[in-house]
Amino acid sequence: MLVFERGYVSGDQTQMNEAVELACRAVDEAGLGTALHLPYRRSGDADDLAKVIDATREAVTPLPADDPGRPGLLADLAEAIRQRYEQHGEVIDLDEAVGLARAALALAPPEHGVHPAVLHTLALALKAAMSAPPPGPTCRSR
Repeated sequence: MLVFERGYVSGDQTQMNEAVELACRAVDEAGLGTALHLPYRRSGDADDLAKVIDATREAVTPLPADDPGRPGLLADLAEAIRQRYEQHGEVIDLDEAVGLARAALALAPPEHGVHPAVLHTLALALKAAMSAPPPGPTCRSR
């Protein structure tokens, strides 16, 4: 974890890349989302966010529903897609983020270690959905 923090704090791209590589080599799925988010959090770059989404989707897809790491990865994916919605305003992203967060919650009972984080992710996605403009034409567009 120290290399993650050093890379994030210093902004050193080499250290952040090393952190991502180490996390991807590790089997610890709980740290994957955090490691992949580091470059994006530092840069805010849409390409970095796309990498987070692709890698997290690739990590979660083969996992069976009863895998203990699945809820956390689904929540990480939901959060990344919600962030993409914040950048681009595509409602389809928001719908997917809410759906993924709900799926994560269904797999994370209260005693599961990621339950609070999953609830937080779902709350953020639902808050964004409540704040989203209504679909279709509005009075202002006439």
